[in-house]
Amino acid sequence: MSRNVTRKSFLGSMAALGALGLAACGGTSTSGGSDSGGSGGAGAVEQVFNFNLGSEPPTANSLQATDLFSYYLIRPTFCGLTRLDEDNNVEPDIAEGWDVSDDLLTYTFYLRDAKWSNGDPVTSNDYLFAWSKLLDPEYGAPYSYIFYDIEGAAEYNMGEADVSALGISAPDDKTLEVKLVNPIPYFTFLCTQPMFFPIQQKFFEDCEAQGENTYASDPDKILSNGPFMIDTWEHNSKIVLKKNPNYWDVDNIKLETVNLLEVADNNTNYNMFTAGELDIASLTSGDLEDRAKEAGYDIRHTSTGATYYILLKLDSGPLANANFRKALAYAIDRQSLITNVLRSSSQPALSFTSPDILTSDGQEFHDLVGDCFKDADVEGAKAAMETALKELGLSEPPTLDILIADDDEDRTKAAAFQETWKQTLGVECNISALPRKARLEKMHNGDYQVAFSAWGPDYDDPMTYLEMFMSNSSMNETGYENAEFDELMEDAKTTTDQAKRTDDMVQAEKTLMSDMPIIPLYFAYNDMAVSNKVEGFYSKIFQGENYIHAEKIA
Repeated sequence: MSRNVTRKSFLGSMAALGALGLAACGGTSTSGGSDSGGSGGAGAVEQVFNFNLGSEPPTANSLQATDLFSYYLIRPTFCGLTRLDEDNNVEPDIAEGWDVSDDLLTYTFYLRDAKWSNGDPVTSNDYLFAWSKLLDPEYGAPYSYIFYDIEGAAEYNMGEADVSALGISAPDDKTLEVKLVNPIPYFTFLCTQPMFFPIQQKFFEDCEAQGENTYASDPDKILSNGPFMIDTWEHNSKIVLKKNPNYWDVDNIKLETVNLLEVADNNTNYNMFTAGELDIASLTSGDLEDRAKEAGYDIRHTSTGATYYILLKLDSGPLANANFRKALAYAIDRQSLITNVLRSSSQPALSFTSPDILTSDGQEFHDLVGDCFKDADVEGAKAAMETALKELGLSEPPTLDILIADDDEDRTKAAAFQETWKQTLGVECNISALPRKARLEKMHNGDYQVAFSAWGPDYDDPMTYLEMFMSNSSMNETGYENAEFDELMEDAKTTTDQAKRTDDMVQAEKTLMSDMPIIPLYFAYNDMAVSNKVEGFYSKIFQGENYIHAEKIA
């Protein structure tokens, strides 16, 4: 057995750090003392953090969540076996250590003494139950495919085997054993992500006994094991989080209250920030950034790792034609969209996987793939449309329906594409705006023609982007099927030759871009202003906006 992080060595490190008066874990080091806490003396700063979600999270259920807004709620209230530090390094969380077998196929996690918010112990069965439930073919969890590297997971999820085939076991309350089909270098990184979080079986089943999808629907239907717990939830208005006194690392949590607001209007969001009612302002346009710079605020530009793109339903009329899809893709002027419409620091996407992602052998994947098409290729777009109309037997382009979220950014983008496609290709578009949750449901159900989407990475490997377009992926919402693409991806999953693995994924992405079931738009950057009254807040790829170890200093 090759040791990864031992219980003995990690606990010893904690003891040494404790003797020096330093924080052993977390995104930032914070000093102790009553003056920094919400319950301190007369000079204490009130430890209340105000953050704008922008809209209602579609779900607080880690088994069903796939979107950033849901993760804003789940990440602070739950924690997994492992977590990421501020530099995106994996470190122990509920698992105080783990062993990895010499063949890299068996992981044995050892759980620390940790509790749920009701005082019950967190056990290995809580992970066993959550992961098994997510893979239950009758449950229909969208992220089930990401577990397919676990022994028996694909077979069970596809209804080809019983739950007993799963390579997940809990020998005792403090030990979780996981057996993989193939060695994957990022498994402990995966365990930091919300779909790998635990759920207490009894609590879940008691909730579901009250009605289907009752679990995680309201504060009394959520049992937390993370730094915070949900105190109140005024749907479509405000969520209040309170520090979880039973969290295992509660001594390193300074905030007492987090107010998550749901203000959709960008200008209102910024005005609330300048009035001190928010601690972070998302600068959703260049105009807001100009105002923030003039006022002298701390301005930050950080890559989110996310690719924003247009999702196309391939069995929907003309979108079944590859040349029609390419015409739509080529016609878009991405740089103009970013500069003149979004007015952000994002970058044009002429392929799919983010430039932030490295291969398992340390290369920059985006550079290996290169640009797969040209930006604002008007002549190429017109030629592709001419070919598409001939192949479709049409004399003129049909009308398209675009499904968007009911917010300022989506409306602005939709109007830009509507104008571009009409002027360049003669394609008329109808725009339908829905609240985020309703829009996601229609997309998951395939009830759309053209929709806006974005994908952020779950781990540092191209597989996190490409895997979801395999024909057996539960996240493949386009209906895309290509045997060559599937074969390349399966080869990448099983080979131990890292150079071949990289080449397989490079060829897979080029195949995907040639077929164009999606239209990449831009690699997103987070432009924000941060209050000078806050320390320890950061925004990182793989984590998003992280305030868990933040502290109010004024």
